[in-house]
Amino acid sequence: MLGESETLHQNILSTISDTVLITNNSGEFTFISPNVNVIFGYSWEEVYKLGNITQLLGKLVWDGQELETCGEIRNIEQKIIDKAGQEHILLINVKCVAIEGGTLLYSCRDITERKQTEDELRICRHCLETRVAERTVDLVKANEQLQHEIAERHRIEVALRVTQTRLQHLLDANPISIYSCKVGGDYGATFVSENVTAQLGYYPEEFLADSRFWADRIHPEDASQVFAQLQDLLAKGYQTIEYRFRHKDGSYRWMHDELKLVADVAGQELEIVGSWQDITDRKLSEENLRESEELYRAVVEQTADGIYLVDTVTRQILEANSAYLNLLGYKSQEILQLTLDDIVPVSQEILAAWMEQVLTNKHLYLREVKHLRQDGSLVNVSVSISPISYRGRQVLCSVVRDITQRKQAEDSLQTQFLKQRLVGAIARRIHQSLNLEEILNTTVAEVRHCLGCDRVIIFRLHDDGSGTVVVESVSAEWMPISGTIIHDCHFAENYIQLYQQGRIQAIEDIYAAGLAQCHIELLAQFQVRANLVVPIVQEEELWGLLVAQQCRDTRLWQVWEIDLLKSLATHAAIAIHQSELYQQAQIEIHQRQQVEIALRQQFQQERLVGAIAGRIRQSLNLEEILKATTGEVRQVLGTDRVIVFRFQPDWSGNVVVESVSDTGLSIIDRNIYDPCFEKSYILPYQQGRVKAIEDIYRANLNQCHLDLLAKFNVRANLVVPLLKGEQLWGLLIAHQCHEPRQWQQWEIDLLCALASQVAIAIQQSQLYEQAKSHLLREQALNQVTQAIRSSLDLNTIFSTATRKIGELLQVDRAQILQYLPEQKLWVNVAESCKYSCYPRAIGLAIPDKNNPIAQRLKQLEVLRIDDTNCFEDEINLSVAQKFPGAWLLVPLHFGSSVWGALGLVMDTGPYHWQDLEVDLMCEVADQLAIALQQAELYKHSRTAEAKALTQAQQLEQALEKLQKTQTHLVQSEKMSSLGQLVAGVAHEINNPVSFIYGNVTHASEYTADLLSLIKLYQQQYPHPTPDIQAAMETIELDFLVEDLPKLLNSMKVGAERICEIVRSLRNFSRVCEAEIKAVDIHEGIDSTLMILQNRLRAKSDRPEIQVIKEYGNLPPVECYAGQLNQVFMNLLVNAIDAIDDQYQEQLSCSNGLVHSPASPSTIRIITELLSDREVAIRIADNGPGMTLQIQQQLFDPFFTTKPVGNGTGLGLSISYQIVVEKHRGQIQCHSQLGQGAEFVIQIPLKPES
Repeated sequence: MLGESETLHQNILSTISDTVLITNNSGEFTFISPNVNVIFGYSWEEVYKLGNITQLLGKLVWDGQELETCGEIRNIEQKIIDKAGQEHILLINVKCVAIEGGTLLYSCRDITERKQTEDELRICRHCLETRVAERTVDLVKANEQLQHEIAERHRIEVALRVTQTRLQHLLDANPISIYSCKVGGDYGATFVSENVTAQLGYYPEEFLADSRFWADRIHPEDASQVFAQLQDLLAKGYQTIEYRFRHKDGSYRWMHDELKLVADVAGQELEIVGSWQDITDRKLSEENLRESEELYRAVVEQTADGIYLVDTVTRQILEANSAYLNLLGYKSQEILQLTLDDIVPVSQEILAAWMEQVLTNKHLYLREVKHLRQDGSLVNVSVSISPISYRGRQVLCSVVRDITQRKQAEDSLQTQFLKQRLVGAIARRIHQSLNLEEILNTTVAEVRHCLGCDRVIIFRLHDDGSGTVVVESVSAEWMPISGTIIHDCHFAENYIQLYQQGRIQAIEDIYAAGLAQCHIELLAQFQVRANLVVPIVQEEELWGLLVAQQCRDTRLWQVWEIDLLKSLATHAAIAIHQSELYQQAQIEIHQRQQVEIALRQQFQQERLVGAIAGRIRQSLNLEEILKATTGEVRQVLGTDRVIVFRFQPDWSGNVVVESVSDTGLSIIDRNIYDPCFEKSYILPYQQGRVKAIEDIYRANLNQCHLDLLAKFNVRANLVVPLLKGEQLWGLLIAHQCHEPRQWQQWEIDLLCALASQVAIAIQQSQLYEQAKSHLLREQALNQVTQAIRSSLDLNTIFSTATRKIGELLQVDRAQILQYLPEQKLWVNVAESCKYSCYPRAIGLAIPDKNNPIAQRLKQLEVLRIDDTNCFEDEINLSVAQKFPGAWLLVPLHFGSSVWGALGLVMDTGPYHWQDLEVDLMCEVADQLAIALQQAELYKHSRTAEAKALTQAQQLEQALEKLQKTQTHLVQSEKMSSLGQLVAGVAHEINNPVSFIYGNVTHASEYTADLLSLIKLYQQQYPHPTPDIQAAMETIELDFLVEDLPKLLNSMKVGAERICEIVRSLRNFSRVCEAEIKAVDIHEGIDSTLMILQNRLRAKSDRPEIQVIKEYGNLPPVECYAGQLNQVFMNLLVNAIDAIDDQYQEQLSCSNGLVHSPASPSTIRIITELLSDREVAIRIADNGPGMTLQIQQQLFDPFFTTKPVGNGTGLGLSISYQIVVEKHRGQIQCHSQLGQGAEFVIQIPLKPES
């Protein structure tokens, strides 16, 4: 199931347009959706190789602190560059998740096209507003310029006549542009002065670079006249021309051009020189003076804007141009009869405020007002108002512009904007929410608000052709139809297939659309007059219809309204698809969550049961376990109170442990008795019944039980019995106090499991208490026993026993009575009293005859007398008068024979002796009897012990001698066998080696002869045949001649070496020399070294051990040569082992690195003649040395410092026997830790007779 869910989620992620990425906290990818290449252009493998989210997005797109606080950051806009180098704008959502392998989820959507569309729409709207503002500003400027020109006209006319002569003189004196050009052709310039730039905006170089530069910029209307006058210049020699010339800014300037023809002496035309003077201002002034009135009229009449003049006092219309008359539909005479109040439908106060603002600020611009036409309709206009002077008085000049088209454009733009905003909002809601009902409700509400229709519904089709109105947005005055099921047979037969193919139906009037009568009646039933129907198609299947309805009257549906519904139907289909996928995923997630909850509950139950079981195993303190259990249960179940209730024998009980909330009522230690409970509930609970009550007032409880529960604020409870075997020990109860509660099965199972564990804990605790009591009794018994057995003296035993018993049991008196059969008396031989004032009973004799207590004691019966007043016989009654109270008498016996009795007395009065006290006294009596018996045997054992000790010493000496003899025999037999083996091996090797060694000399001579012969042949026959030459090359004759003598020589050396080894082995074994014989000590030492040569060589973990021989001049020594060689072998092997161990220790301390030692490893062998009767052999090494303690045990049998398996501990012991016992010599060891060791052997030259 989980695998299918994972596959489904993978398929969902691969079909949605968003790219989903999951990373850990370090940004490393743990999941990449398959469609990652759609946005980024990279394949899944390429993105995974990037390794980190910052490599893909360019930077870290989220704030860590904000993400940690909110858990999610939405709508992050981020620019990225895809693999192809294209820039994209992404909308990124980041969310903290708890997914295996990941903690951060990124949802990336490409909004590049949407951003571009928004930018284009924003630019379009901005351009439209800019154009409107520019046109308005231009109109205001034109009006202001016109007013300025009218005001200036009169001043200019007067000033022009006064200053005309002066101005002409000044113009002639001012700098003018001077130039020269060619004669004829295009009259291309050959020189232009620098000030032409200030005059016309061109640089002189521009005139010079193009021969037609000047001709092409003359006004087309003036060009023919200019060139005609240039022809006259050739005839006259001088000419003045006025024409219009295009300035660099595109405007035309009037130029006054004075030209003069320059010729040489012969009369040949060379060039034309002239000067340019800008007379534009003069020309304009003249034109203004000449045509100011005509210009004003032309401007006013020809302008598309309406202009009218209003009297500031009466508000009477004084003048109006034709554009304004056409705008309002009046004739000239008609409008002059009106006032401003007649054409501007606003209040008197507003008009007055406008006029005051104009007169104060000299200008007022109204962006949008309404003017009343003659036909009563209103037109939207913008008005610019300024005060002007008209016929000697101040009036208001208003420039009016019809903004109807602008309003329509704005309305269209606003409609388009609303459409896009609505579609975008719906799309965002679809992507932001997976709640289908919320998305559909939002869609119909937004559509109705945008279209201004009466009702918008979404109709969901069923398989049988019927359908249901699933969501609706309707005006308050019209009938709601949400949830209505509609079945229209005509619709199912004729329209479903068409709608499935994408048909859109826009009906202006249902009665004029040619619909079937049944369909008309159905629509009329729902008050529909006009409707717009768009199909919602999901995966080529008709899911339903998006319908806009007009109920009030007919309606002509606009194209943009149809397009809007088509777009929203597409988005609705996407939302439906996503919602269905989401619901399917939610169902699977819910199922998975249910499984997880069940597993979590099971885990929690097992964890809690395991924890309680663990506490039971770790602790035997029942109260601690019960407190932990109630606390854990209340925390897991979330209840108000959890208690453990323990029953008493009368079925009342106490709340022994409780865990209660801070606001709950505590009932700890409450003693509770419920007679209803005893009658009705005890038996079921003993049988294991579990009771779960959701509400005590609905559970049909007995009234007494109900009152008891209500007393403790219990509203619901869960009761599980605590059974100890088949006995009902108590109850484990969970209380819900504030409200009813339905107990879950897992909660019941949990309490049952815990009850089983608690029952185990109770049983273990009681067993622990019993064991503890038993342990205390054993400890007490041990104390008394140890005190009794600390001595074998009877008096000491008696006094100690009575004192310890009195202290242990806190009795008033402890006594020991001895039975004397010969005298028929029981005598008090020892006593310990609690208080010194008590009368003493030491020496008290009690008759045995006619004494019932004495008879029962002799029958080994323990007597518990709780009250001495019950005695009837005279003997015990008289004793009881002296020592009243309670007695406890335990017989002391050896088998069936009674020795006496141990007695305890409580003088305070009657007392009930406990079983524990009786059992303890019986065990003390047994121990005391044993102590008495041991004391009797002690005297006999002392004599036997002395005798046995002597025998043991003798046996020990014999055993030690036997062990030494046996060891020596074993070692001697071993060395004898070894000697025979070595001698046999040496003999067997010596025969073939002697043969080899004896023939090597002859082989060398024969080889030399053959090689000499070959050399002679080569000298006599320097040119061998090809076959011989080939054979020589094959066998490498030159190398063979050179190497063969060396080979034979090495064989000789090897044979000599084997002979030396054989001699050493034979010398070392000395099988035939078992008796004393005079030998060379040095030869024995050398033979031993020869055998150990392999161990002396360098190894991978240590260098070579150098042997330094310092031999003295020794005569032959009479000795057992083989045994003495064995001593040399043992000492040398121990020296080599010590050096090897030293290097191994250095190797382990230096982590495997062997450093060259400061001094090389050496074994020094020194021989010397101490006197004419004794020689000394010293064998010393520079190994680790040894401690004094080891030196003291060095020659003990079986003592060794080597690991188990590496030595027997017999080498030095046998060496000691050989030197000391066999040769009557001495062997000593001198050593200090870290400074090596030296063994000194001293033996006589001849054995003593």
